[in-house]
Amino acid sequence: MGKQGINFEKVAAIAARIKKQGKEPSLMDVCEEMGLLSIISEVAFLLEKWHHLQPEFKQSHAKLLLENMPIDVLWSAENPEFEKSMVLLYAFLESTVNNILITEAANQVQIDKALKHALANEEFYLVYQPLINIKKLSTAGFEALLRWNSPMLGAISPFEFIPVAEKNGLIIEIGTWVLEEACTQMMHWHEQGFSELTIAVNISGRQLYQTNFPQLIDDVLRKTGLLPKYLELELTESLFITNIAHAVKIMHQFKEIGLKLAIDDFGTGYSSLSYLKQFPVDKLKIDKSFIHDLVNNVYDAAIVKAVINLGHSLNLQVLAEGVESEDQKNFIITHGCDFAQGFYFNPPAKPETLSNYLNQYLS
Repeated sequence: MGKQGINFEKVAAIAARIKKQGKEPSLMDVCEEMGLLSIISEVAFLLEKWHHLQPEFKQSHAKLLLENMPIDVLWSAENPEFEKSMVLLYAFLESTVNNILITEAANQVQIDKALKHALANEEFYLVYQPLINIKKLSTAGFEALLRWNSPMLGAISPFEFIPVAEKNGLIIEIGTWVLEEACTQMMHWHEQGFSELTIAVNISGRQLYQTNFPQLIDDVLRKTGLLPKYLELELTESLFITNIAHAVKIMHQFKEIGLKLAIDDFGTGYSSLSYLKQFPVDKLKIDKSFIHDLVNNVYDAAIVKAVINLGHSLNLQVLAEGVESEDQKNFIITHGCDFAQGFYFNPPAKPETLSNYLNQYLS
């Protein structure tokens, strides 16, 4: 088994440096310095099956692989038994990924079955995370986030059930419910005196390309009474690659209604800068993966600064996702970011638990 595709020298150097500090190096320690997913991708060539997994699937299980990988497969400068290490590594990855594939397939069947009755049984609910105007340090609005507590399966992550709902088509019905619920909640807050708050809702690919989707949104706004200017639709870059021309047409129809548009998780998708100038969007949301380590990682810091400058040069607002620390907040303020969200400000919460938070907003 050859060394092609794996940067063993870098791994060995990191492991040796950790040992000099008096610690026993773990694979997680190495990944902290190399990037969590990079090491998985470097050993991924060992498993052909891994290449057939969806990117979201890889990401959701990469940390699981790393946390459970035995220390004895970690090669270091003091471990000359390269072949033995690689055999152990291969065997562990093969066994783990096979188990994940089997478990994932079974889970998807269960989720698909449970989803068919979830909406009718009122198993879904929304939580709301504040969107902060960084320049004023005030709340500008909320993002509505879908949650599912299944009596049969327990609490299911959106990363698990949304792809299944996309595949079986139930996302259309679920998405309409989310829009109505979020707009109704925002109208309730407006009536309580929080009249300038906006609501952001994530839109899936199946929703975006369904027939007469702009009309459906217009109907929801009329039904709930919410003015279009208070609704922001969040679209990921990956939604645009299927049919750029159609996506641009739909977005212009959204703008005619009076909606705000944001590109969510910016920097992780597929759109090029040439496409970006065609999209009639109002905001770029910098993906939290760039925010997480920007204080210590010069590359992440450079990307965040570049996206802020890019957005402003295109007359777009910029929001930083996943802000969790004072240092991160100070960084994005220093570099002119407009908005932020994250656990540093407030975690997603049910409406009934946000009363005190909203009262502070009024004061």
